[in-house]
Amino acid sequence: MTRGAATALGLLALMAAACDEAARPEATPRVCLAGGTFEMGTYALDPCGRFDGTNAICRVDEISERAWHRVYLTPYFLEATEVTNAQYADCVDHGPCTKPARTDAGEQVQGTWARFYTSGTDYDAYPVVNVSHAQAERYCDWRGGRLPTEAEWEMAARGDGGRATDDWVWGDSPDPVTACRADGESVAFGRCAQGFPWPVGKAALDRRGGVRDLMGNVAEWVLDAWDPLAFCDEASRALYGGVGEDAVNAMPALRSPATLDANCAGLPDCLSDCDAERFWCAAACEACQDRAGDAYGDCQVDTHCAQACRQPTTCDCAAPEAERSPDCHAACLCLPTCRGAAFPPADAPETCLRHCYDTAEDRCRERGCLKSGCRTFCGDVLRESNRLCQVRTATGGAPVEVPVVLDSPQGLSGYHVVKGGDYLVSEEDACALRVGRRIAGSDINPRIGFRCAFDAEPGQRDCETPARTD
Repeated sequence: MTRGAATALGLLALMAAACDEAARPEATPRVCLAGGTFEMGTYALDPCGRFDGTNAICRVDEISERAWHRVYLTPYFLEATEVTNAQYADCVDHGPCTKPARTDAGEQVQGTWARFYTSGTDYDAYPVVNVSHAQAERYCDWRGGRLPTEAEWEMAARGDGGRATDDWVWGDSPDPVTACRADGESVAFGRCAQGFPWPVGKAALDRRGGVRDLMGNVAEWVLDAWDPLAFCDEASRALYGGVGEDAVNAMPALRSPATLDANCAGLPDCLSDCDAERFWCAAACEACQDRAGDAYGDCQVDTHCAQACRQPTTCDCAAPEAERSPDCHAACLCLPTCRGAAFPPADAPETCLRHCYDTAEDRCRERGCLKSGCRTFCGDVLRESNRLCQVRTATGGAPVEVPVVLDSPQGLSGYHVVKGGDYLVSEEDACALRVGRRIAGSDINPRIGFRCAFDAEPGQRDCETPARTD
């Protein structure tokens, strides 16, 4: 080969390399989160309104998030959107990543397979799915980052000072169904998504502080291993059995129910009184179903107080005192005080049972029967259920400082936390988009993607340092 030919080939190789670099996708902008304190989890006993008076409908994901608590985070960076097909393909071509799995799970989602990872470019801007937790970790490591912790993901969705009462990234209203019906490009779920994922960042409402697609489009892997008792302190965790395979679908069994009660009881024998009030309230719901309006509320109060004051069924307080039995007379003296107490009746029969569980715990806590740091799970209230949890706190009751990454053996081996809703969530199940939702994932899934997090510089206390994209 002549020197001229060799030079020409060298120039061609350099030009090809330059073209290859030019064609590579841009990195996702990183948003700096300043950290701070927020409430992690969900306050509502029954976030999806499933409770009907039985325990059978309680789901382990809704139970575990119920142990809401305060968390403190230092500054960190989070990618503005989920990792795309093009960005992941770049790692396959130039890094350690392996292609997403092609499985029956993907092919069963009618109409969506073409929008998953392919060799074409039509869906380069769509979120990559069908990648395992390990594949997601490998990609983020290649980018110089890591998967976000569950706390980091949730803080991005709530913001500094966020409350466990906030269900959606934009606050309490509108709800996602109302938002979707008003604007078809607000959130990628239900009738808005029509069964298809969207290009990342398209949703107009699903964003907070520069971070997008947290509630819809695809759910996301986070770093933490799955553990339904993740938010409970070590003393509470020790009273449950180990986290086994059934922890994906059920709470671990208790070793010592009485000890768990003792850890959370503020006053002796007080929790049993809270249980009794809950039962009285539930009985009033059933007894008053044929009433409406103010009559429904009055009936609830009267029925509740008749039970609380142990009024005999034959007792008539309008009768002369001399004609009343001792038990009847005692009840008649009790009733005015009971009726004057702040017992809040439910607004309607269909919400009455759920209302009883909410108010029973609140009133129990107000009376000092339940310690402030204790939580009950999913409508199963107090001693009857033996499902209490003292939430994790730092020394002196301060917010927990994280990242706290739950990993095996404390978490369930092979399962990790998945956050956020996705494009296949229906309007009927819109509560699956709530910020506090946490579920267990163990395999590739056409509904799960991811984004990466990056540590702030050592000693960085705020977000004055510009977000980086290198």
